[in-house]
Order: sequence, then C-alpha cells, then structure tokens
Amino acid sequence: MPTVLQVLGCDIPDFVEGQSLLPKISDSTVSGREFTISSIPFANPGDPVRSVDNFLRMLKAPTVTTITSENYSLLYSPEAGQSKLYDLSLDSNQAFRSEINFP
Repeated sequence: MPTVLQVLGCDIPDFVEGQSLLPKISDSTVSGREFTISSIPFANPGDPVRSVDNFLRMLKAPTVTTITSENYSLLYSPEAGQSKLYDLSLDSNQAFRSEINFP
C-alpha cells in the first residue's frame, strides 16, 4: 500500500507500518527489507472469499503465508505437515530440491 500511495502522490498515513518500495525500484543501492511476508487475506476453510478474481468462493483449505528472506523461503500452513522451507541458495525456483517438511 505505501508504494501505491507514493506512486499516486498521496501521503502515507502515520499508522501504516509498511514502507514504499519505490526508492528500491529506482535506485539499486538502496537496501531492501530483511524479509517479506505475503499472504491472501486471512480466512478459515468454509469462509466466503473473493481474493483472486473477485468471484465469491468458499475457501476449501487454510491459506498459506510465505515469508521470504535473502536465503530462505518458508511457506507456512496451519495444516500439519504442509509447511515447507526452501534454501534459495540451492533452489531459487523452489522446485523441491531443498525442501524441508515440518511435522
């Protein structure tokens, strides 16, 4: 959101904790974040969601949250045995060559 607001020339509200990515996009010497978290809006299986294409659907499985740093990417699922950790230095495409499953 802060990036979109900055592109539109709007002020970023004080209560927003995020930072605009625009400085990093325009200047490669600007350091980025230590990690990035991405997820669709939190919902429980059975909840109605419109997160992909604005068509209302019932969520069939728990949502997966991705936490990515320079060297690792964690796909976190609240379902037992579904979380996966990837070593991006060995497996930049997350093609299961470096996958570590969690119980």
